[in-house]
Amino acid sequence: HPARLAIQQDLLAAKSAESVLAICAPTEIKEMDAVNVATALYRMAKLSDGLSSIRSSVVSHVRFECLLDALAERLHELNPRGLVNTLWAVVQLQLSPAWLPELFSRCRDGHSSFSPRDLSAAAACLLKAPSLQGSAEADALRGSLVRAMSERITEFLTPTDLVCAA
Repeated sequence: HPARLAIQQDLLAAKSAESVLAICAPTEIKEMDAVNVATALYRMAKLSDGLSSIRSSVVSHVRFECLLDALAERLHELNPRGLVNTLWAVVQLQLSPAWLPELFSRCRDGHSSFSPRDLSAAAACLLKAPSLQGSAEADALRGSLVRAMSERITEFLTPTDLVCAA
């Protein structure tokens, strides 16, 4: 779909979290597919990384709430990379949306189709989120990821994947 491709290109070209928010007008969000919505969340997390003032202004914005609502509706459409990128963004932005247990469940149920990079990235996300310690859903996902990485360790070829898996 050309319009969704154009939105994706705009999201990837954005140089600031505020620029991503500007793209995410409610009318635009309605036109976005799951990949667009996940990319918008991921880009906001990446572009506000380490900048608490930007993070605060982004997550309190009404457009951000609309984006989270749209992601809740499209979570079932995400591929493995989209699930992992969404998990990473949620952890980076220190979010706890109502659909977080569903995200954990979808990652746990679909991890067999994750690439080694996706497995290690998802595991690293869970380790970086102290707020998730003690969450039954996060613990179940962590256990599934550890088992999958143990079973598939020979597939981990890059140093980054190996470090995250360790």
